[in-house]
Order: sequence, then structure tokens, then C-alpha cells
Amino acid sequence: MDRELTQDNDELRAQYLREVPTFTAADIHRLMPGSQLNSPSEPASRWRREKRVFAVRYGRARLFPCFQFAEGRPLPVVRQVLKRLPADMTPWQIAFWFRSGNGWLDGKSPEEALGNEDRVLNAANRLSDPAVG
Repeated sequence: MDRELTQDNDELRAQYLREVPTFTAADIHRLMPGSQLNSPSEPASRWRREKRVFAVRYGRARLFPCFQFAEGRPLPVVRQVLKRLPADMTPWQIAFWFRSGNGWLDGKSPEEALGNEDRVLNAANRLSDPAVG
């Protein structure tokens, strides 16, 4: 049973990465206008540690979904969302939450609704509500 679950998770992750454009830390480093940083993992690693963005692991790679960025910089709303999501969520759970339809967003995914900050933040807050029914 565990092997089947692992295989299903691997397939879902591979599908996610086929559908969602991602950056590596080096990609983000190159996008930074006039970057004087020596390490190709900066500033992405710092932003991840500061919980301004999240990254998923796939094999040995750490990948940053592109929807979190505008003009090479993290969208401020992503940091606010990450603060509100349950602390025990894994990066992959966070990725799937951003990608999945959400009843608090009229079926849109949080990724699609990032332009409506108040509603996305409300949806993130509601994730911690106890289930009723």
C-alpha cells in the first residue's frame, strides 16, 4: 500500500511540474536586474528562508513556482498567504493548495486569484477552520 501511495504522489508531482512553470534559484538569480550577488542560490534561498516564497523538491532540485513572482521579485501577497497557512503544511501541500479549486474563491485556485488579495488571504485563513459536516 505504501508503495502505491508513493507512486501516486510521484505521478501527481510530475504532473504538477509539467503544468506549472518553475524557476530554479539560478534562474531567479539571473532575473535580478543588476544582481551583484556571488552565489547563484541567492536571493531565492533567502526569500525561501524568510517565507516570502516556497519551493518544492523534485529529485535533487528545489523548484520555485513562477506564479509567486513578478518582474523577478516575490509577490507580497504570497508572503501573507504563507503566514496564514497551517505551519505543518509541506511545500508540496502548499503547492497543491495554491493550484486547487477553492470554495472560498468560487472554485478558482488561489494561484488564479492572487490579484484579489483579501479573498485569497481569507481562503488561507479558512484552511485552519475545523471541518463541519
